[in-house]
Amino acid sequence: NRVAKAMRAPSRVVCRRLGGLSAAVARERVRVRVPATSANMGPGFDCLGIALTEHNLLAVERARAFSIEIVGEGADSLPRDESNFYYRAFKLGFAASAPAGAPIPPVKLTCTNAIPPARGLGSSSACLVAGVTAGFALNGHDARSGEIRDRVFQICAEQEGHPDNVAPAIYGGLQLSFLRDERGHFLTQRIPIHADARGATAVLFVPDFELPTKEARALLKPEVSRADAVFNIARAATIVHAFSSGRLPLLRWGAQDRLHQPQRGALFPLFKLIDAATGAGAHGAWLSGAGPTVCAMVGGASGADGARGARDAIDLHAPHEVGRAMVAAAKAAAMSGRLVMAQIDDAGVELDEV
Repeated sequence: NRVAKAMRAPSRVVCRRLGGLSAAVARERVRVRVPATSANMGPGFDCLGIALTEHNLLAVERARAFSIEIVGEGADSLPRDESNFYYRAFKLGFAASAPAGAPIPPVKLTCTNAIPPARGLGSSSACLVAGVTAGFALNGHDARSGEIRDRVFQICAEQEGHPDNVAPAIYGGLQLSFLRDERGHFLTQRIPIHADARGATAVLFVPDFELPTKEARALLKPEVSRADAVFNIARAATIVHAFSSGRLPLLRWGAQDRLHQPQRGALFPLFKLIDAATGAGAHGAWLSGAGPTVCAMVGGASGADGARGARDAIDLHAPHEVGRAMVAAAKAAAMSGRLVMAQIDDAGVELDEV
């Protein structure tokens, strides 16, 4: 996530126009829904991300003059002029999909935000994906099309510089993504989530303070040891296996990390919250994105004896027990925040014509 200040900053990357789009009928208004995302997931730094069922909504309609309305998260801090991040993203999508030389039309934007900014839940990626998708959609290009989603993905990944949030925000589910080549092309692949893992709940402890991504990245070491690299490779493979096989108890080890969480965890009691979550029954927990939100995966029908595929009973109380433990650990460390319960979002970005 970026903080509200980053959302006010002028766009640093000029989007190149994408050729090859077929003719389409322009729309008068569109509405886009984008999920929150939890990136990195412990060891998958800048390459793993999962979509969650908290959403930002963006409605865009042609108007006589520009205006923007913001409801929900960020309503008291985000700009309502043309520096707004949603609007800048909309212009990128519109310019990339409009006929050559077409001017940006005046529009009214209505932003309804459930994703808190600068908390590690992909708020800036949600704004970016929503705006770019809306730009394509107002030109008549439907984001439900695989081709359009792929184009939106390339634009958004180029803007972010890393695809771990925008990939699940666009395609949903659990995504493994990376920079494919030196020409700046990104690739993402959906990791199939086993039926035994689909019912899991993400218990999110969202602290009341913001942690800017730029500041969080500045804490990281420029180099890592071979031992730490091997440690993370093994854990990243394990977390993918845990979701794809339904053996969620493997997350206790699969969510471990040595590349970024130890440094970022020095800013607040990250590992006390992780220990509290796993001690109360979570399969595993990690720093969500750059933080400071902590995400714990709980429940689902998971194999305690995964080699034989035995299934545990689903404990409907477990998410609340884990949440209470995380709140207690935060309170003991004099840190305030709130709990959010979410499930895995399979859909990714959704488009309605309104």
